[in-house]
Amino acid sequence: QPGRDLLGEINAQFGKVERGTSLVSEFDLPANSWYMSSGTTILPHVALMEIALQPCGFLSAYMGSILGKEGQDLYFRNLDGDANLLDWPVNPTGPLTNRVKLISSSSLGDVIIQKYDFELSWGKQPFITGSSSFGYFTLSMLQNQQGLDGGKDQQTWKEEQPEKGSWVTFNQHALPLNGTPRLPSPDRIWIARDGGRHGQGYLYLSQPIPRQSWFYSAHFHQDPVMPGSLGVETMAAALQTAAGQWGIPDNLVWRMAADSRLDWKYRGQINPENGEITVDLHIKSIKKNNMGWEINADGQLWKDSKRIYQVDNLKLESYPLSQESKR
Repeated sequence: QPGRDLLGEINAQFGKVERGTSLVSEFDLPANSWYMSSGTTILPHVALMEIALQPCGFLSAYMGSILGKEGQDLYFRNLDGDANLLDWPVNPTGPLTNRVKLISSSSLGDVIIQKYDFELSWGKQPFITGSSSFGYFTLSMLQNQQGLDGGKDQQTWKEEQPEKGSWVTFNQHALPLNGTPRLPSPDRIWIARDGGRHGQGYLYLSQPIPRQSWFYSAHFHQDPVMPGSLGVETMAAALQTAAGQWGIPDNLVWRMAADSRLDWKYRGQINPENGEITVDLHIKSIKKNNMGWEINADGQLWKDSKRIYQVDNLKLESYPLSQESKR
C-alpha cells in the first residue's frame, strides 16, 4: 500500500532478483477451517505445505522475476523440496509466521529456476524449516513433461506382484474433490500387508478426479492444476485409512510426525482432462512411539503409466486428543 512502511516484512526491490532477498508473511488461522482435523490445532500436510510455499511465489512476483519475458505465457511450478518438522508448538496462539529467503535464481532460455528457504513459526515458536525449488516454464514444456523416469512407462509394485495383495473396502466416502473443499478420504485400497520394496507393507489406490474439482478454480488464474500438496495429503490419508490392517486401533487422530523430514519431487501435473490419479505407498516401518503409533512410508503418484510425484519419508504419528496441550 502507498505510504506503508514494509521494512522488516519485505526486503526486496522490484526489478532486482538477488540472493538473500526475503519476505515475512503472517497467516491468521481461521476458526473451524475445513482442513482442520477433529477441531484441533492439527494441520494436515496440504495446509502446512501451502502455508510454507505460497509466500515463495509472492516474493518471486514481487521481485519481478520474469521481467524481460513479459511476451511469453510462463507458468510457475513447485519442483521439489524438503520440510523438517522440529516439534509441534506447545499451545500455539496467534498467526502462523513464515520467513522465506531467496537462495538462488538462474535463467536458461525460457526457463527460470529459483530456490528458497522457509521457516514456519506458530505463536512465535519455530516448528518447521525447509527449502524448495520452483520454476517458470512455457505451456509446451509442461505439456511435454517426461515424469520421473525420462518418459518411460513403469509398472507399480501391484502390477508386478498382483498375487501378493487384495482390495479392502473401508466405510468412508470416496475422495470428495468437488463441491465443498474437504480432505481426501480413500474408501477402497489394494493392500499387501508384508509387501512393497521394504517388505513392511504396500498400499495402492486409483482415484477418479472430477473435472469440476474445487481446487482447479482455486489454483492460479487461468491455470487449473491439482496442487502437489493435495497429492501428498492423499498419500497421508491412505496410510491413516489403512492403519488398522496392521493392528493399529481405529479412529486415531494423525499428524506429521515430530522430528521428521519430508522430501518431495514433482515432474508432472494433473489437469482437469486427466480424470484420475494412481497412488502407491511402500511402508518402511510401523512402530510405537511416545505418542502412540508411527508410520513411515515412501509414496508415488502416477498419471497413466508415468510416475510424476515421488514423496520420501512420509512419517505420521498418532495423536491422542487428550494430550493436545502437552506438545
